[in-house]
Amino acid sequence: MNKSILATIVLLIVLVLCSCTANTEPENNFEPEPEGGLPEISVDVDQDEPETSGGYSIIYPEKFMFFDFAEFPEEYFLRGVWTVDLLIEKYGELKETEVLKDLFGTGDIFIGLMFDLYSVLLTDPDIEKFSFTRESIVAGESVLDENDKNLELEIRQFNVSDANIQLPHDLQIGKSTKKDILDAYPDGTAMIYINEETGSDSISFYYTFSDENGDLPEWGKAAIIGGVSYNFDENEILTHVDIIYNY
Repeated sequence: MNKSILATIVLLIVLVLCSCTANTEPENNFEPEPEGGLPEISVDVDQDEPETSGGYSIIYPEKFMFFDFAEFPEEYFLRGVWTVDLLIEKYGELKETEVLKDLFGTGDIFIGLMFDLYSVLLTDPDIEKFSFTRESIVAGESVLDENDKNLELEIRQFNVSDANIQLPHDLQIGKSTKKDILDAYPDGTAMIYINEETGSDSISFYYTFSDENGDLPEWGKAAIIGGVSYNFDENEILTHVDIIYNY
């Protein structure tokens, strides 16, 4: 499977754990438990030796705040329902496919697709629609038949590494730095994740959809909670962006 899809699934799990507070009243000074949990590291991303544990480290947001998915135009950042064939028509040759199941014990089917500059994670709760069975899903490359490729499936995660796409806040893949991303958002709203073993280095923010008046829901009252993750290379230059639409 494409590394970016794998990294996003790990990040998605981290975001789920952190978003458990979404159903509670907001707390502006959230701190993880000091024992048995993941370590807290300094917000200062310029530090030379951040505190780590088990190869990874996380700093949680100090302020829980939603941002609007509308910042990412649907013309360039796909969402909603698509078929595999329509994605192939849009992005060209499919480089890799993998079928996954039960990421969160829900029984949903997840299909990861990798193109040259884009990766898409599709999902559907009904295994009966597909040519394979739950028992036949194994790790490694998976083959979809023509029926599978024409099923309408929901985009759960969208990944882009195309430097020609202009991002919100005048950010750009291949040029913007970790500091640029932090400066583009309000202080204390970022979740910073570093995994030395996998080479992951990302900054994530909580996103959701605004209502018909363009207003965002209060924390704890959003029907859909998603996230946007900015990912960096060893020089802290932006390499790709993951958009996670709900979890």
